[in-house]
Amino acid sequence: MQPKDGSLDKNKLCGIISWVMIALFVVVSTFAVTRAPKLLYGDGYEYILLTQSFENHGTFDIRPDDVSETIATFPRYSGVTERAVTDFLIYDNSDDLRTYHFGAYSAIASPFVAISEKAGADPVYGFYILNIILWGLSLLSIKLLLKADEFKKLLLVLLLTVNPAWFYLAWIHSEIYLFSLIVIALVCRYNKWYAPAILVVSLAALQNVGVMPLAMFIGIEYIRSVWDDVKELWPSDKKGVAGKLAKRILPYGLLFVPAFIPYILNFIHFRRFSPMADSVMVSEDFGRRAVAYLFDPNMGLIVYAPVVFVVFVIMAVRAFIKREKLFETVMDLGALLIILIIIGHEKQINCDMFGIMRYNVWILPILIFHVVMFSGDKRLRNLILSVVSVAFTGFIVGYVMYSSNTFSYVEFAPWTKTLLNNAPWEYNPPTGIFYSRATGGERYDADTAVGYSDTNGNVHKILLSSNASISDSWFIVSPDGDIIDKSNYDDELNVMEYSPEYEYINISDNGYRLYQRLDRIDYVGGDVDVNPGAGIYNCVGGYAWASDDVYVALPGRAGCAVEYEFTFVPQFPVNIDIIANDKPVKHIDNGNTDRAVTCTFIVEESLDINYIHIESDVLKNNHEPNMSFDTSWQLRYLGEVTSYTTGDRIMLNSDMTDFRHSILTDVYYEPDGTWSGGTTLRFAVNTEGSDMIDLRINNVLGGSLDYQLVVNDREIEEGTLYAQSDLYIPVSDGLNVIEIRLPGATTPRDLGMSSDYRVLGIRMSYIDIL
Repeated sequence: MQPKDGSLDKNKLCGIISWVMIALFVVVSTFAVTRAPKLLYGDGYEYILLTQSFENHGTFDIRPDDVSETIATFPRYSGVTERAVTDFLIYDNSDDLRTYHFGAYSAIASPFVAISEKAGADPVYGFYILNIILWGLSLLSIKLLLKADEFKKLLLVLLLTVNPAWFYLAWIHSEIYLFSLIVIALVCRYNKWYAPAILVVSLAALQNVGVMPLAMFIGIEYIRSVWDDVKELWPSDKKGVAGKLAKRILPYGLLFVPAFIPYILNFIHFRRFSPMADSVMVSEDFGRRAVAYLFDPNMGLIVYAPVVFVVFVIMAVRAFIKREKLFETVMDLGALLIILIIIGHEKQINCDMFGIMRYNVWILPILIFHVVMFSGDKRLRNLILSVVSVAFTGFIVGYVMYSSNTFSYVEFAPWTKTLLNNAPWEYNPPTGIFYSRATGGERYDADTAVGYSDTNGNVHKILLSSNASISDSWFIVSPDGDIIDKSNYDDELNVMEYSPEYEYINISDNGYRLYQRLDRIDYVGGDVDVNPGAGIYNCVGGYAWASDDVYVALPGRAGCAVEYEFTFVPQFPVNIDIIANDKPVKHIDNGNTDRAVTCTFIVEESLDINYIHIESDVLKNNHEPNMSFDTSWQLRYLGEVTSYTTGDRIMLNSDMTDFRHSILTDVYYEPDGTWSGGTTLRFAVNTEGSDMIDLRINNVLGGSLDYQLVVNDREIEEGTLYAQSDLYIPVSDGLNVIEIRLPGATTPRDLGMSSDYRVLGIRMSYIDIL
């Protein structure tokens, strides 16, 4: 019979809404992944290689055929795959190539990748489909298995559906795998199904052992439940109690074994338990890093799930005061504390992520279950809190993912920028976070000053290591144009000691600028390790993204005119004005968006240090909301012109310096020469007193290649290039932009020579100025 209070109807309604939410998740997530950019994040290159190796031979060692088939299956990731094999993976004691991460996630993804490929779809969808299935199964486990009323099930489904895990749904990565298994384990735990709960956490730990404290405390809960069953017999039957405890508890130790399989295999292959831990785990400053997982404004739980986090803290305090649910609270706090201690030892706290820190994705369900399952019977209050939490989290996730303020792990969040601009002393993050987000590239130390500047070039916060504090590589300019005396900068600026090795300089006023004392800014050559000024976002691969306004400083010669060379790659039609020492010196109106541009400009009234301001207008109309950086143009090189004269030789090998910056397209450096990459080679060279240069070619892929030679946009000749030959190129005094078109360039793999997928043309040794 239906109760008069209508509770049965309410429970039915809650159950129906839960089903609707699960169905909506499947529909929305499927639509979302089809619209998501297909990019490889974090350690994704490991997972696609492991998927192929598991499919090929059922093991996780990376063989040459695995590499070539991975590149064929995921062609858009060919470059990073090849680079991973040479730079990121590791050889074991038997010289087998292996990844740092275990392949459980990849093994599960393998059939879905194969099905996607056979269906004619992009194979990356195999990983996305797996992520949707895993997340969906975790929601179904709540709806179908959890021993709780429908109202609490509904709150859990709401909070775990509208969740920061959305940041990682369209990732080839194990975050959703971990998130989903932790949810399923928590369902088992709250049902008091301790054995499957521990086993599921152990399976999750195959990808990250940091989750194991949860299994450990579930084990403690199980031991307590066993003790409750036999404690009446203690101490009258000590032997019998001990036997029952051993019989019921010791077998549970086998449930922890899966978590240690990767470590056992690592010891077999490497004679050490974790090559990854050896490379990334440090003890210094781990406390601040642990706290940052919770409170950092860029990636902390407090930003993306503030309601759940605050309610959890309030409930924990209340449990200690009123002694209600104290054991359960101690268990959850203990698990969270040890998890934070483990992951707080990771140096790479700011490693590749989107929005919330990746590890927080699988920490958050522990808090959500605690808040919902122990929240009491005040349904209206609980519903309001859950709706507010869902509304805020949904807004912040949507804002970060789809608004024009999209940002990634190498850029400060918009609200953090506001804090840094107005009260920089209030935000003193772990140094790895500041270094990475201020420089625009993952890094964890620097021998020079690294600063955060606003969009107008005003520096507001500077991080100094102990080496940087005594270095002459940087200087600060005050609003009146004077260089601040570094021996007394703490008298004028707000300096805070972060640790014995680091200090922060905080500047709330506008007009201050931080400069690096560089001879040149050479991103292609790799000479610039940190940003030389404001408005530049350093990237791996020989370039840096530039914003509307770039501020840099270069050495000059007082009283003499100085000519500088400027190389950039526009992403859109762009107008650029170059201003030196507050005087316009060059205007560039460029409508070509697919090739690099090299130009020169002269500073007639040079100072000892010339302050260069590069102003562009492209972002006013072409901001890309789905990009982490403002993609107006890429800075490749900026420095004093080097003119080559008769008799000079420019070496084109991996150790070259003066010329390397001028290669304007992708090239591959090898000890005995440089391969042109792609079907066009472009470079620029300044000559004086010469009318010819000789490009020495020591190898041609395939034996010969037809070419077209273009110098300063003028077609010179056509012909065929051979190994051990010379290409004579006419030049004139000044800047010469040279383009060698090689339409027949192909790959060694296509020629049947090797598994090398790179499009190669000619291998060059040197350039002689004749």
